[in-house]
Amino acid sequence: MNRALWGIALSVGLAAGGILGFGLTLPQELHIERYITTPADVAQTRAYMSDLRTWPEWTAWNTELDADIQWTFTGEPHTVGHTMHWEGPIMGVGDITLTSVDADGITYDLTFEGLKPSHAGLHHKGYQLIWTDDIPLGYNPLNRIIGRKVEMSVGEDFVKGLINLSRSAEADTVAMQAATTALAEFGGKLKGALGGSLKSGDTPATVDMCRTVAPALAEQMTTTSGVSLGRASIRLRNPKNAGPDWVQAWLKKQPVKAEGVTGFKRFDSVDGKRYARVVKPLAVDGPCVQCHGAELSDDVSARLAEHYPEDQATGYAVGDLRGAMWSEYAVPEVVPLNHF
Repeated sequence: MNRALWGIALSVGLAAGGILGFGLTLPQELHIERYITTPADVAQTRAYMSDLRTWPEWTAWNTELDADIQWTFTGEPHTVGHTMHWEGPIMGVGDITLTSVDADGITYDLTFEGLKPSHAGLHHKGYQLIWTDDIPLGYNPLNRIIGRKVEMSVGEDFVKGLINLSRSAEADTVAMQAATTALAEFGGKLKGALGGSLKSGDTPATVDMCRTVAPALAEQMTTTSGVSLGRASIRLRNPKNAGPDWVQAWLKKQPVKAEGVTGFKRFDSVDGKRYARVVKPLAVDGPCVQCHGAELSDDVSARLAEHYPEDQATGYAVGDLRGAMWSEYAVPEVVPLNHF
């Protein structure tokens, strides 16, 4: 081999040795950390973090990246052991499994086929959303060098995901506030109208008012606010007050007495659309038995027979659960951020 070839070989060897030597100076574990500031409520961000079924909606790892990816989910959302498994031609095969769930976030193990698992976390502390991942690189110096490129690429995906998470949580907050506020306003106006009528002593007129004013008020508020709302019961007076299936399902699980029944605020997804839903129980109090009690005056009985020949809403006692008021509002759609 002539001197020129020896020189080239030596240069290549020295360069390779230098690269490998540099790689050996790098840490054996890659730490990735990104954060953003957010006005979102911690309860809402945590709800997304700990329900892996929502991750394809807000993380950067979605069908835009891998159109043929398939997800499967096991375990109970919001609990340790909840797992997301995916398989796709671009994203490969992998799993995420929740290892802890607390008030401000989660930790999880991330495994790609053929690689050691990494240990990651998502947390909401103060006004910051923080995403971290610790990836084992081992002794191979090339892995450590490649890790620097991985840090930049995954870090960018983290930021995209955090922004989408914040926006989704903010949309949830807006929707729940709308549903809660509208239901409180509906209940206040209805109670005021019916209470005033009962105080007048004309109970049959109150029956008429309940029949006409309550539905009109619900329709008016739905039109002006966009929030669907109304009343519901198992024992119906007006068949139109059965309410949605999800309210009926809740009512059927409740006891006869209202004591201890608290209602709920929650989010449900139906056909790809997310809804904020609120239920407030209605207890029978003193004035209610004038129209819903076991013993009714003749004029009230006559008015009920006239308007509600199939009435089932009598025989209640003070303290019974009469039914519920409910509201529902569609969460504003959030278009995911996939590219900066």
